[in-house]
Amino acid sequence: DDDDDDDNDDDDDDDVDGTCNSPPRFPGYEPMTEVETEEWGMLSRAVKYAHPHFIWSMMKDDIDFKFLQKDQYVNHFREGQAFTTKVGICKNLRQLSSFCQQNPDDFFPRCYILSSEEERAEFIDNYRLTAAISILKSYCGGANKRDRQWPGYLPTDAAGEDGGTASDAGSSTVTTSPDTSPETRRRRPRRVRIRRRTKASLKSTSRTSLDSNFSTTSLSDSTPLRKRPHSTIHPVMMACKICELYLMEKEHEFLDHEGECNELFTDEQWSNLISQFYLICHDHAIIDYPSGDVEEKGFRLLERLKEVMPQYNLDGVRNVWIVKPGAKSRGRGIFCVDRLDKILSMVEGISTLKESKWVVQKYIERPLLIHGTKFDIRQWFLVTDWNPMVLWFYKSSYLRFCGQHFTLKNLSPSIHLANNAIQRHLEVDSGRSSELPDDNMWSSDQFQDHLKSIGKADKWATIYQGMKDAIIGTLLSMQDIVDSRKHSFELFGADFMLTTDYCPWLIEINCSPALSASTQVTGRLCAAVIEDTMKVVLDRRRSKKADTGDFELAFKRPHITMPTYVGSQLTIAGQQIKR
Repeated sequence: DDDDDDDNDDDDDDDVDGTCNSPPRFPGYEPMTEVETEEWGMLSRAVKYAHPHFIWSMMKDDIDFKFLQKDQYVNHFREGQAFTTKVGICKNLRQLSSFCQQNPDDFFPRCYILSSEEERAEFIDNYRLTAAISILKSYCGGANKRDRQWPGYLPTDAAGEDGGTASDAGSSTVTTSPDTSPETRRRRPRRVRIRRRTKASLKSTSRTSLDSNFSTTSLSDSTPLRKRPHSTIHPVMMACKICELYLMEKEHEFLDHEGECNELFTDEQWSNLISQFYLICHDHAIIDYPSGDVEEKGFRLLERLKEVMPQYNLDGVRNVWIVKPGAKSRGRGIFCVDRLDKILSMVEGISTLKESKWVVQKYIERPLLIHGTKFDIRQWFLVTDWNPMVLWFYKSSYLRFCGQHFTLKNLSPSIHLANNAIQRHLEVDSGRSSELPDDNMWSSDQFQDHLKSIGKADKWATIYQGMKDAIIGTLLSMQDIVDSRKHSFELFGADFMLTTDYCPWLIEINCSPALSASTQVTGRLCAAVIEDTMKVVLDRRRSKKADTGDFELAFKRPHITMPTYVGSQLTIAGQQIKR
């Protein structure tokens, strides 16, 4: 979700205003002299009307593909927006199963287009399911690693230093025994207290409760919640039932109970569950045991959910989503939100088609942290043909850090968006580790050194292969959409995040990635990737043995012959309807 790109389209992938000529900020930079500037200007005017054999444009819209000659090299493909816009990749990745055995849920956080009524309904359903799972996580174990944890919990820092966790660790204390055996859990008292550490007042409300058989009984209670000793037990039982129904559907046991899932809970019950979810997971309300076996049942449900949900490990308990508009650039208009009503209200009343392309994507609540700070990885790759598809993967990449310590108690972009266009205008937290760079960037070599220092040197190979597999799967799903012009090529920049299990997650892919020397790291790497791109595109076409620099051939698919259409000519007959 953190782009650094130079294209001037409407896919909010821009980091600079359509140019790479902004003055670099790293020490030792020397701008061109007036004589050099004038010399380049004279050369540019001399070749203004010459027939170019090689065209490199930061803005794809500047290229008219209809008038390109076959021998002209150009650094863009047509229809590339199929996976370089947030809407495009969200929509087209769902077709991946038609092209290969990969599942996009294994590498791309779930995403929905809010301008589509159908997808908006699917998002609401997923938010409700995630809220139910979060209630079970909070009920079965706290978010502080000193206490009992839910199945699948891992600390967020690579060095084992939480420094703030994705589940709001440190903001609540669960008074339970460290012994988590089933026998011990059954002998525990019937109350688990999650002590409040906030002073937010809670409004009075009416609640719908569920008894042990999940039948409904309306309760009316005018007592303000802040005066109540604890929240009701019923949300936990409803959460168990929701998770059971989800597992039945995943395991195809729900076919014998057609219609039960939709008819079991009313809109009022769902609304009450979400309200209780806010109390339990956001405001740390107290939870009672409904019965002696409910905690054990919750653990078993979470263990089963972990097995069938590929994205179980990226979720915490706060149900945070990131909302992205499709018509703004350089990180503008991107927000992290953890309330369903706020997400839906943000996109209501939008009338223009361009502004209505909002997507909402599940935020990675349990990211891998370095010294308590969030980061993402910018990974380059090069496509030199689409049929047969030829993919080159760059061995070097770089990390972009946020300037503030990670926490979900504050959803400010300065904490959660590693976009250089945002971070370069913000002050770095004075309490941040001195081992992190002031310019918020590391090379992948520095990251590998860090992994070695914490005894995780073998993890880089897993991360690198995971990023490669995600890109291959994404490109396969777009192969029949993107134009396969022979003398076109394109360099892309993919953004990845890591979860606590060192699994890479693709956030988005950007065309025209920023190649300016904004820091010492990008000053070295960007110059190298440009030179190596020329080696692959030009030198290797002359000789297959030519040096390709840090680019490695990652994937080459056999040529696909498209069948010739031999059906009848179809026409549309009729008159235009006048409004």
